[in-house]
Amino acid sequence: MNKQELYSEIEKLRKNKAITWGPPYDAKVLCTTKFHLFFELLDIETPQLRGMAHIPSHSVVIDAKISPPEINFHCMHEIMHHVFHSDRPTKIYNTYDDTQANQDPFIEWQANEGAAQFLVPYQRFIPDYIKTARECAHNAFPDIDTEDFLSQKYFVSSKVIHNRIESLNYEIYQYLNGVPIETIDVRSKNYLQKNGWDLRHDKRYCKKCLAPLKNGDKYCQICGCFLDDGHFLHQLRTIGKGAGYMEYPGIELDEKDRAIECPVCHNTELYSKGRFCIICGNSLVNLCSAAQEPFDSSCQNNDPLPGNARYCPFCGAESTFFQKGILPHWNENSEEIDNDGELPF
Repeated sequence: MNKQELYSEIEKLRKNKAITWGPPYDAKVLCTTKFHLFFELLDIETPQLRGMAHIPSHSVVIDAKISPPEINFHCMHEIMHHVFHSDRPTKIYNTYDDTQANQDPFIEWQANEGAAQFLVPYQRFIPDYIKTARECAHNAFPDIDTEDFLSQKYFVSSKVIHNRIESLNYEIYQYLNGVPIETIDVRSKNYLQKNGWDLRHDKRYCKKCLAPLKNGDKYCQICGCFLDDGHFLHQLRTIGKGAGYMEYPGIELDEKDRAIECPVCHNTELYSKGRFCIICGNSLVNLCSAAQEPFDSSCQNNDPLPGNARYCPFCGAESTFFQKGILPHWNENSEEIDNDGELPF
């Protein structure tokens, strides 16, 4: 059973048990009312032992010393053992903080991933995660605040939310790139590793305009904000990390970093080797304006800039596309800007 098949079984289980409402779920209540299992909290003395599923007695036992969100997840984990593993020779399943040497890692993965999908279904979680990440994007520690908020919303620990974000990295990446949640392709980490897929959904971004950043950027290419003077604490005010970023549209470029059509006269009949429009003479390449000035030595960056860059990432000077009015100000005509000129996330 792979990840996609497991998630499909969880949704069938939810339907068969007539669980028609959304999260948060109280696993203790579901344990007794929907799965008809006995539930008990005990003060377990065995180190790191957090719960147990006893198949013959149809019971679930959870350590009373852990927090309510942890109890909720471990209870659902043990329920998954009853659902998927009751016909196996093993009749007692113990849950520890970490998988033990004598445990079957695949069986524990099924129970763990099944519990995660039941309590934190990706169909609801991914849109919630992106929305919350953008709301927390300006905070000093956006990732931590996002995980804390979602842990309360789904009644699980921050660790579970963190693991959920990592487990769903591929699915979140698709959603951020325009794939509808209903058609997202679900894949396991093993599958992705075998097929050489290693991209990340989260990015470094400017906390002022939320634009993604590249390594080495001193200035934001969208809003021109000075980002990095080398001081870690100063970076906390200017650079975020996570899924709370925004992509800004710009002039579409070809593989040679030239505009596909002239951004001034919109001529599409371009000379294959030229960098200027053959009709109006406008540059088809976005460059640092300071580097184009013959007596300005403040910037030596003559490499083409992205089609949406308003500023040079090395010196902070305006780009030629922005200087000529081809690109608007980053917050111009935005319906998402509040009265202070800041994004409301």
